[in-house]
Amino acid sequence: MHRSITHIAEQLKEAREDKGLSQRALSEKVGIPQSHISKIENGAVNLQLSSLIELSRVLDLELMLVPKQATKTTQQVIKATKKNEPSLIGQQSMFQLDKED
Repeated sequence: MHRSITHIAEQLKEAREDKGLSQRALSEKVGIPQSHISKIENGAVNLQLSSLIELSRVLDLELMLVPKQATKTTQQVIKATKKNEPSLIGQQSMFQLDKED
């Protein structure tokens, strides 16, 4: 299986577990059979975009396309956010918009 598909499946499972949801509870919220959620999390099925969008919505995940050159930076910000590192969270902006008088 392709690495990115495995990663997506792992992220979905982690998000489900972080929310304290069983596969059955998630299936009821999303309208996808529990057996299919199990297959998604195990990478045994090809996840349809519509299912990914609905799962993401219920699990409070944001789907976005990131340019390849920004991938490492994006991953570092996500990792820091999960760890609540003060070095990145709440850091003041390096620029400021001019205020109108």
